[in-house]
Amino acid sequence: MPHLRRLVRIVTAALILAAVVVVAQPAHAADGGCGGPRVRSGFSITACNSDDGVWVYGDMYVNSVGSGFTTCYVEYEIWDGTTNKAVAYSGKQSCYLGRHPSTAALKVPGHIYRTEAFIGWGGPSGLIGGLLAYGKWTT
Repeated sequence: MPHLRRLVRIVTAALILAAVVVVAQPAHAADGGCGGPRVRSGFSITACNSDDGVWVYGDMYVNSVGSGFTTCYVEYEIWDGTTNKAVAYSGKQSCYLGRHPSTAALKVPGHIYRTEAFIGWGGPSGLIGGLLAYGKWTT
């Protein structure tokens, strides 16, 4: 009988320890999110970022497009605020309403990230204006 009580205590202690280990695991970052919208000359954009604990993702939304311009493009990047460097770049894309596809970068523990988005517009003589938007920092 004493051996059975001892076994029960050991199993109980092991279960409590396992529960503590499971609870102590850090969750993936719940911060980040969208910044904006930023508006100028009829153009409106929003920059967003998030992460899953391994990758950080950035995308942008074109909410409205100004009229009277013959050219329009967007580009966005994931900015590492710890190293002050871009770690992912979308490349120049045509300007259309809605969500533009995500770009992604491998997340480095302890670094902070945000999406920086740009929309540029112009006419026959070239670029006339532009607008920047920033996602909220994610850790």
